[in-house]
Amino acid sequence: MNIKENFYLLIATFFWALGLIIGKFCSAEMPALTLTCLRYLIAGIGIAIVYYYKNRELKVEKKDLFYLVMLSFWGIVLNGVFFFYGIKITSSVNTAIISSTTPMIVCILGFIFLKEKITKKNILSVIVSILGIIFLLINGDLSRLLNITFNKGDLIILGAVISNSIYIVGSKKMIKKYNTQKILAYVFLITSLILSPSLVFERNLYTLGRVSTKAILSLLYMAIFSSLFAFLLQQKGIEKLGAIKVAVYTNLIPIYSIILSSIILNETISFIQIISMCFVLLAILINLKDKF
Repeated sequence: MNIKENFYLLIATFFWALGLIIGKFCSAEMPALTLTCLRYLIAGIGIAIVYYYKNRELKVEKKDLFYLVMLSFWGIVLNGVFFFYGIKITSSVNTAIISSTTPMIVCILGFIFLKEKITKKNILSVIVSILGIIFLLINGDLSRLLNITFNKGDLIILGAVISNSIYIVGSKKMIKKYNTQKILAYVFLITSLILSPSLVFERNLYTLGRVSTKAILSLLYMAIFSSLFAFLLQQKGIEKLGAIKVAVYTNLIPIYSIILSSIILNETISFIQIISMCFVLLAILINLKDKF
C-alpha cells in the first residue's frame, strides 16, 4: 500500500499550504522573482552540501545535465513566473479552480510521456478531488460556477499549472537514474541561476537594510520546508507511486489552508468546507487502495 510514501505526500502538501500563509511576510517586503531566486539558492546549496557530505560526489552525465536545465526551466522557473504575473490579473477563485486541474493534466502527460496506465481508480480519484475543490470554491452554489468568467490571467495561471505538471511528470525520468537529493540539488541551483538576473533588475524595488527579521525567517521557511523538504518528500512519492497518484495530493493544499487559517487566523470552518475536505480525502483513500 506504500503507506510511508503516502505519508510523505501528506507532509509535503502541508509544508506548501503553510508556506502560502508564512510566505506573505517576505513577499510583502521583497519582489517575487528575487525571493524565488533566493529561496531556491538557499535550498539548493543546503541539499548539495548534505548530499556531497554523505556521498563525496555530485556528478551527472552531460546529456542529463541538459535535461535537468530543461526540467528546471519548464517545471519550476515558468511555474513561478506564470503564477506571479497571472495572479495579478485574475481572481483567487479562478486561480484555485484552474489549479485543481493539476491531477487531470498530470494524468494526461503521464500517459503520453511515461506510458503510465490510466486506471478506473485514477480517473475516479481525479474526478472526486476536482469536484471537492470546485464545491469549495462555489460554496455549494452551482449558479456561481455558471457566472464565472475567464480572462488572459486565467490562461497564464493555466500555464503555471501545466508547468508544475511538467515537473511532476518529467522528474520521474531522473529518479530512475539518480538519487532524489542529487536531482533536487541540481534543479534548485539551476533555477536560482536562471533567475539570478532578477537580483540586479529588482534591486531598486526594496531596501535590504529595512527587510525585517520576520521576512527573513519567512524566506528561510520557504527555502527549507516549502522547497527542500517538500520537494524531497514529493520526489520520494513519485518514485514509488507514480506521477498520477502524486498529483491528486496537490488538491490537499487548499484544504490544509482552510484548517491553518482557522488555527492561525481564527477563521471559522464552514459546513461547505468540511464537505469539500471529505471529497478530497475520499479521492486520496481511493488512491490508497491497491485494488479497485
